[in-house]
Amino acid sequence: IETKNNNGNDVTDFGLQGHGVLQAQQQLKPRGPAVCWERLLHMRSIRVMVVENDDCTRHVVTAFLRNCNYEVVEAANGLEAWKILEDLTNHIDLVLTEVVMPCVSGIGLLSKITGHKTRKNIP
Repeated sequence: IETKNNNGNDVTDFGLQGHGVLQAQQQLKPRGPAVCWERLLHMRSIRVMVVENDDCTRHVVTAFLRNCNYEVVEAANGLEAWKILEDLTNHIDLVLTEVVMPCVSGIGLLSKITGHKTRKNIP
């Protein structure tokens, strides 16, 4: 392994040959399970539920997420969000919620999600 300065930038060159290639590959492997999110992102877009009772904030966050190529489902409170989540035909990958809301709070919604048989693994 050589580090060279190329136009002011550090460049690392892996000059591997013969048996050294196998050893280097073994050393470069990450330890423990690794998630390759990039591989999953090309398969489908991530569907995010935004739960926020303030209309302005909800619309801004939704617009921001859509601009980042997420699919967004909106809910104005925890009760509305839970009704969407109860319908198992609605695929949701991630829930972003306000904590203090009328009807069902963000904490109450979290409790419902973690207590549900099939929805408990939604972050």
